[in-house]
Amino acid sequence: MVLNPTEGDRVRANTVPEVNRRIDEQIERNIRHYSGQTKEEIYRRIRELDQEWDFERVLETMASSVSLTGVVLGSTVDRRWYLLPTAVLSFLLLHAIQGGVRRCRYCAV
Repeated sequence: MVLNPTEGDRVRANTVPEVNRRIDEQIERNIRHYSGQTKEEIYRRIRELDQEWDFERVLETMASSVSLTGVVLGSTVDRRWYLLPTAVLSFLLLHAIQGGVRRCRYCAV
């Protein structure tokens, strides 16, 4: 099973083909595994997946935490700390404009 990148999937289209292949293989293994499971087991796994944080949520949480820290330190310790949220928010904007992860050479999927 090989999934083809579509126009609407910018992350997949900008990910190294080897990484996409490994992800596809893992998806296929998961489908085969859960096709033989009970409905209760499948529902349990779906509930687990619903509780997981995706990359975007982690990125947003980390960026806001670091930026808030920089704002607090900038207003209480030294104005140079304002450079921290400026840098973090610049990278977050770049991430949003580029549409996700670019080429990940070292992804271990």
